[in-house]
Amino acid sequence: MRGSRIGNALYYLSPHPSLLPLKGVLKRVPVEEGTAVITCIYSRVPDFNYTTTRQLDFYHTHTMLNLSIVYHDGKDYIPQALEKINHFLSDFRTGDIHAINPGVLDILHALHTQLGGEGTFEIISAYRSPKTNTLLRENGKGVAKNSLHMQGKAIDVRLRGVDSARLRDAAIKLGRGGGGIL
Repeated sequence: MRGSRIGNALYYLSPHPSLLPLKGVLKRVPVEEGTAVITCIYSRVPDFNYTTTRQLDFYHTHTMLNLSIVYHDGKDYIPQALEKINHFLSDFRTGDIHAINPGVLDILHALHTQLGGEGTFEIISAYRSPKTNTLLRENGKGVAKNSLHMQGKAIDVRLRGVDSARLRDAAIKLGRGGGGIL
């Protein structure tokens, strides 16, 4: 699945099965060059059917902070860990905090596992407050008016040691959301 570049954004067809009856849903994905965009476009948590602990390692490119955290104990999500993740992935411009959909975390974990289980996710953008979203839209950043970032259902990442095109392709292949790259 390939996207089409229009201006500074990449448009791609969402691979999520629930959207297929819509004959393809175009998503506009403006981000930094070489960044893969992982989008959880549905509200339910995906069922990956595994019972091992789930850990993610993050580096936030704007705050320069790191977080290495086990967010699932193999049976259930760990509330304290999700709270730490929500703080870590908060809007770094305003300090606003919003719950990140655990499905986004599970997609990242599945990608990390599928791509070799090494490397840290570099966070370009995670939760975005309405105020920040409006600011970015007004400054010509190609930001969607109703961005899924404002719902905690989208994250823009790179994975250290993995080509962004490979990360995007793996995300699309999972069929659990969307993926794009600039």
